[in-house]
Amino acid sequence: MRHSVVPTAATWKFHNARGDVDEIEVTMRAQANTGDGVRALLVGGVGFGVLPEYQIAADVRRGALVKLCAGWIWKDVTLHVVLPSKRQPKCSWRRSWSSRIAATGISGRDDGIEGSR
Repeated sequence: MRHSVVPTAATWKFHNARGDVDEIEVTMRAQANTGDGVRALLVGGVGFGVLPEYQIAADVRRGALVKLCAGWIWKDVTLHVVLPSKRQPKCSWRRSWSSRIAATGISGRDDGIEGSR
């Protein structure tokens, strides 16, 4: 399955930390237009897909999803957060955002393909 912004290519290319590249042929069974939609399809057992680790960390911990190709990365993505300056009042979402990311216990790298058990 795929997020609707992911190209519909029949082949997905992955790389690892050593620079090795591998390709897998995929047949799309479903698609969603949000990451949460893709996650719900994965947890529901529709197939396999790629999501950021922070989005599925709790599902992996509880055994609802498993890593199929740990160490292989589909795409490196850097997440940037723009926060208000110190002169502006503190936002409650800043603490919420930081604590949610910290609670995952991950570095923010996507480490592979996720699939349901």
